[in-house]
Order: sequence, then C-alpha cells, then structure tokens
Amino acid sequence: MRSRSLKQTAMILCAVFVLAVFFSIGLQVVHAGHHCADRRCPICVAYSGAQFVMRILGLVAVAQALRLTSRLAPMVPDVPCCPHLLSASPVALRNRLND
Repeated sequence: MRSRSLKQTAMILCAVFVLAVFFSIGLQVVHAGHHCADRRCPICVAYSGAQFVMRILGLVAVAQALRLTSRLAPMVPDVPCCPHLLSASPVALRNRLND
C-alpha cells in the first residue's frame, strides 16, 4: 500500500515538474518575441520568476542527488591500527590455525 502512494506522489511531482518546464519554455518563446523599454512588464516579471523557480528546482535536485550518493557510498570499516585490513578473516584477527 505504501509503495502505491509513493508511486502516485512521484508521478504527481513528475507531472508538476514537466508542466513547469513547458511553462518555462513557453515564457522563453514569448519573451524572445517582445520588446519592452523597462523590465517591469508582466512578461518580463513572469520570465524572471520562472527562471528563479527553475534554478531553485535544479539546486534542490543537485542537493538531493549529492545526499543520495553520499548515503549510498560503500562503507569501509574503521580499523585504527591496521587500515589495510578490510575483512575480519581468521588471519586478520591473528588467530593461529596450526593446532
């Protein structure tokens, strides 16, 4: 049940992101075709707002990707005396096997 709700949430967020991208592309097309004397016309304000939102979305995506990769990094055991040992084998634990 939980995986279904996560999938639905992911699909909704993906759809919102796609709509934001298409809205941003549409604003870029409209902004490229108009000429204004100052930057206070509604098209320029919407264009700069869309740029801000897309930059924030990109920053959040990069931050989440960095957090995910740091969480998935392989953990190397911390052995202070012998850092070259990576496993707890009988030889590494200095157990004698010649009984």
